[in-house]
Order: sequence, then structure tokens, then C-alpha cells
Amino acid sequence: MTAQDEAKKAAGRKVIEEFVRDGMKLGLGSGTTSHFFVRELGRHVADGLKLTCTTTSRSTNDVAREVGIAITDPNEIGEMDLTIDGPDEIDHDFNMIKGGGACLLWEKIIAHASKRMITICDESKIVDRLGAFPLPVEVVQFA
Repeated sequence: MTAQDEAKKAAGRKVIEEFVRDGMKLGLGSGTTSHFFVRELGRHVADGLKLTCTTTSRSTNDVAREVGIAITDPNEIGEMDLTIDGPDEIDHDFNMIKGGGACLLWEKIIAHASKRMITICDESKIVDRLGAFPLPVEVVQFA
């Protein structure tokens, strides 16, 4: 495992230790950092942690199911206690670009439906100035 992957895993572990509690409703974000978080969360679920979770992407949904986390339809979960996601870029003032993995709309919906959102990343996502990563635009078919 690379040092970058270890940092992502450590960030996810810290969020679980400090913020995730039994009985919470969680939104699980998209991307590699979120996937590390979900895999770590799966270990806690296997040890008896009870959660209600929904995801912002099919890939995160697949990872969650793979590690034994049951996924609830976002229409049925209601308000969530916490959403955990990762940025595409984040500056030193905590402004960020998100949604570049083609999940922009779902990430916004899930974040808005949460009481709190925590963004986790390793230092490779921290930039002096936003804009190196393309600004995502999503076209919704029915709109």
C-alpha cells in the first residue's frame, strides 16, 4: 500500500473514531478516499456497529455491499446525521471542487440532506489555488 493510500485509510479511521456512532444515518461519498473510509467502516459494522447508510455512487454502493454494509435507498433514509466524502481539490481556506467523478448531483443531494458533512483527503488534494482539476458540470436527463 502506498503512503498516499495509508494517509487515506488513516483519515477514514480518524473520522470513524471521532464522529461515527451506533445508530447513525450516514451518507457515503464517492471516490478513492471514500472507498478507503467505507472499507474501514465495514470492519466496524462486522464488529456490531449499527448504521443506516446510503451512497452517492454505484461504485461506493458496490464497495459498501462488498464489506457487509447494507445500503438504504436515499428516498427512504430521510435526514442523515453525517455524510463523509472527499474533494477533487481543496485549498488552504477549505474551498473545494467536488463532483469530478460524475456524481455531482447525488453528492449535492446527499450532502444537503445531512446535518453535517465531513470532507476527508490526503495531502495530494490540497492546492494553493483551485482550478487545476476541471470544474464539473452534470447534465440531468429529465431536466
